[in-house]
Amino acid sequence: MAKNTKTPASELVENPGGDKEKKQPPISRTAFLKAAKALEVNLAGFPMGADVKEFSTGSYGWNINQKASIKVGDVSVPVQVGLNVTVVNSKNDPK
Repeated sequence: MAKNTKTPASELVENPGGDKEKKQPPISRTAFLKAAKALEVNLAGFPMGADVKEFSTGSYGWNINQKASIKVGDVSVPVQVGLNVTVVNSKNDPK
């Protein structure tokens, strides 16, 4: 299956000339990677840390990929946690 390379309409803005351009992220890649720290995440009472990450898509943000246990009634259920927290429009920031 071919990968869709079109920019989603939500990432486009009209400029005065009528052309569409990609929105820029609120922080540059360089500034983000220099200043960002791990995020503390609490999932059902289980504390986790989301590490700063550059994703293979070109976006940047934070990522968690680990196992945890969540109590369901009297049973402790093992789960796999996968969480990406992506800076909006960060894929549009040139490398």
